[in-house]
Amino acid sequence: NKNGLEIAPNNALLATNTSGEITFGIPGTGTRGTLLTGSLESSNVDLSTEFTSLVVAQRALEANSKLLKAQSEAMQTILNVVQ
Repeated sequence: NKNGLEIAPNNALLATNTSGEITFGIPGTGTRGTLLTGSLESSNVDLSTEFTSLVVAQRALEANSKLLKAQSEAMQTILNVVQ
């Protein structure tokens, strides 16, 4: 019952009164699932989407950096004129 678990620090889950009793046993017996050794879990992340998001974020950061530089130069020019 994953809805009965409590979220804890460091990406952990804690048992609660509603999560049920903890049971131990041999995999594949009773209502327990089986284990598959020597297999590799695939990723649930779409790399192309993540890289696209990264490039968009980098371009936005670059544009903001240029904007701040231009604003700083404009402010410096205004201060030089006032003095």
